[in-house]
Amino acid sequence: MVRDASGRLVEHAGFAEVGLRASMMNPAIYLSAGMQVMSAVSGTYYLKEINDQITDMDAKLDELQRFHHDTSIGRLIAARKGLSEIVNREFVDTTDLSAIRNYKKTADEIHEEYIYRLKRQESEDKKLSDINYTILIAFEANKLSLFAELIEIGTRMKIGGQIEIINGLTSQLKQNYANSFYHNNELEVEKIYSMIQQRSSNELVDKNIKFEKSLDKLTDNYISTGWGILPEIGIRMFFAGKAKRDVNKAKEKVELEKKNLSKVKKGMKQNKESDGIDNIIDEVVKLQYKETEILYIPTENNKQRVFVPIEDQ
Repeated sequence: MVRDASGRLVEHAGFAEVGLRASMMNPAIYLSAGMQVMSAVSGTYYLKEINDQITDMDAKLDELQRFHHDTSIGRLIAARKGLSEIVNREFVDTTDLSAIRNYKKTADEIHEEYIYRLKRQESEDKKLSDINYTILIAFEANKLSLFAELIEIGTRMKIGGQIEIINGLTSQLKQNYANSFYHNNELEVEKIYSMIQQRSSNELVDKNIKFEKSLDKLTDNYISTGWGILPEIGIRMFFAGKAKRDVNKAKEKVELEKKNLSKVKKGMKQNKESDGIDNIIDEVVKLQYKETEILYIPTENNKQRVFVPIEDQ
């Protein structure tokens, strides 16, 4: 313990004073100890972390919009900006909570729409570029929905006095994230492409069968048609050549789909790694399970200085 000249306690070994600033150390240690006074600090901290990540979505959405004029992208950008405005407000209230849920609803509606499109496209012979675009919009919409959940939790922390609600929302976030298209994107993309690849593989088998039959016809006995044998040989060779080209085309399609699958999976993995949302969700989920000691030191004006343990970062 450290005391000043008057004997008043001012410090304690192993503890650091809590300041109400967003730039302070990670405050994950506060909420589960029941420190309502620290709720605002934790909320501000996480909202700042979230805002640093969510603004990066614009560049990815703008890139998609350059190739597809889709109103859904505009709706996602508008929702993203609305969420950022709330995140950056110094004071928040229940009106902001309603707005957050509306933005989340928009993201969820777009996500569901594009998941439905994917299911429809799986059974149709659509261009791979269209399928890949649909996958990316579903991915970004689901990501924004998860961000909205995080922002609601951070906003409720900032408002204060809502620990039980926050714990409930945190448990819901954990479950939603585990089941999300965003988190399971590699598996989801493989499922989508598996149906496409199965259809192309079946097509390749059919083309090979037709090619084999065309080769068999080349060795069949020739029947005179009045034009002589040479024209008939020419006709059979023409169909055999066409069948071979069809086989090669089917093979190219199968290889292109393999390359596209690999490219999409790699791109989404890099996208997800750059988002940082996984780490934020992990921190927030652990809040309700983390315990800590709190040190209160009274001051001369009957107020308290609050200290928490120093943790290695």
